[in-house]
Formats: sequence, structure tokens, C-alpha cells
Amino acid sequence: AVWVFSLRGPANHATIAQPTAPKPAWTVVTISGPIVHSNTVTMIDYGFVAKGNPSFKNEVNLTSNRTSVPVGTKVTWVNTGALPHTSTSSTGHWDTGLVQPGGSASIVMNKVGTFTYSCTPHPWMIGQVIVTAK
Repeated sequence: AVWVFSLRGPANHATIAQPTAPKPAWTVVTISGPIVHSNTVTMIDYGFVAKGNPSFKNEVNLTSNRTSVPVGTKVTWVNTGALPHTSTSSTGHWDTGLVQPGGSASIVMNKVGTFTYSCTPHPWMIGQVIVTAK
């Protein structure tokens, strides 16, 4: 087979319609679970141990994925696992940076609202900080 292309267009001067763009993919993330009133979030919760390999543990959860604090509260994320994690605001307004195993990082919540965050290396680790008026 031979394909021929021309910059002049089709021989009969017909135009080829541009195809419509596909609809963009969308996702909706619903964060559910009980709201815990605490200024500390543990960045690890061993959800399961691999069958036949007890040294492999699921290290991709938060012990409390919905935390509520009054405005002005310093929230501390503690990494009790074996991998480094972050808590990074989805809006980019705050980031704990990479918290090494055994370490912690704190952010002062100075604005009222509901803030979604995730772990940059493990983006399925999603949580919320709900900041209320005093």
C-alpha cells in the first residue's frame, strides 16, 4: 500500500472536518469516614500484611483521614512507617515536605475551610483537614 499526502488538500477541494475532542477524563474523590478532633495525624496504618510475606505491609493509609481543628491550630503529621511520606495541600498552599520514617512535620492552619491533602509519593493517601472558627 502506498499513502500519499498533499499540502493542497483533497483533489476535489473538499475539506476534512476536524474531529471533536474527546471529553476530558474526570474523577470525583469523596473522602468519608468519621471526623476526628485532633491536632495529630499518623501517616501510616498497616491496612494488611501480604499473605506469605509478613515483612511486606500496606503502608499507604492515614489513621485519620478526616481531622477537625479550630483555626490557628498547629497540625502535626507523624510518620510511624518505614517509607517517607508528605502531606501536600491540593491547592498548593501548604506542604510538610518529605517526612522520613520516625519523623514529623507541622503546619499551622490559619484559614477556615476544608482542605484536601495527599502524599506526593503515594497520591492515593488522601485526607482532609477541616478548620473551624473558634
